[in-house]
Amino acid sequence: MPWPQPLDTLSDQLRSFSGISKDIRRCPDKVIAACEALLPVCLKAGVNPASSRYNRTFIPLHMAPYMREKDFLKFYWPTFKAYVEGLNAAGAGANLFVEEDWSRYLDYLNELPENTLMVFEYGDPKEIKAKVGSRHIVSGLYPIGLLKSGTEQACIDKAKELIDIFAPDGGYIFGFDKAILRLNDINPANLKAVFNFVHEYGIY
Repeated sequence: MPWPQPLDTLSDQLRSFSGISKDIRRCPDKVIAACEALLPVCLKAGVNPASSRYNRTFIPLHMAPYMREKDFLKFYWPTFKAYVEGLNAAGAGANLFVEEDWSRYLDYLNELPENTLMVFEYGDPKEIKAKVGSRHIVSGLYPIGLLKSGTEQACIDKAKELIDIFAPDGGYIFGFDKAILRLNDINPANLKAVFNFVHEYGIY
């Protein structure tokens, strides 16, 4: 089940991106207090009787790429880390959709409980593999735009590139940078070719 972490819950549901950005400047202590108050609410919502390592809590990560690192460390990271640790302690596990480019924060992500699932939207695959790939489960990064506009061979080549980077030593699940929501988001023939290739080549 999906449930955002505290600051994203605050910004997405209660204050908006622009509203929380103003709050961080005008009343920082209240933002911190609000995140701390939301933490037990998020944990209660993020764990249910069906939760397990095979049915992880989905956490879309929104605000961090748009924040200065010092603000990330003060407002975002403490309750985000506590949330993921709480899910892990409850046996639920976390499935993070790492939206936008988190290159600045890869070292922080590596501090999360071991074998957290991280689905990346953007970033350098080699850097992600080097910084988090030995401790966590990595997925994502395959651009669905290529499935729509690329040749079949280009689509297969991209899949091979990602598998060759991530598969050594394990901890990799092939996946896309975004969800495929409609049939016209992709060329079905390219999708079939990629799935067939991954099925045959992606064994390790």
